[in-house]
Amino acid sequence: KPFQATLQIDGKDYRVDASAITIANAAPATSVMAQGFGKVIPDDGLLDIIVASPKDTISGLSVLSSLAWSAVMSSNSNNNDLACFRADQIKIETNLRCWSLMVKFLIHNM
Repeated sequence: KPFQATLQIDGKDYRVDASAITIANAAPATSVMAQGFGKVIPDDGLLDIIVASPKDTISGLSVLSSLAWSAVMSSNSNNNDLACFRADQIKIETNLRCWSLMVKFLIHNM
């Protein structure tokens, strides 16, 4: 079920209705939701932020196939239901009462 979120990315605010928000610094091609740019650059010091906002099940499948194809081709994903960012910092606020966040590591550039 979609949720509302405000993302503050490098000081700029974005309001989104999202089904998923993925934040990655390094991820293999098999981590499909982290593949919006087609190639994660682990040593660039930036976080890759992928926001998926499909409107229905078919759009959701289209998002997944677009991300998978992006990983295979090592190119940017081209899907209207995806927004991709690279940033030093991110802050997320949602309308969810309870949600989980798994952080493997966090890089903060000074």
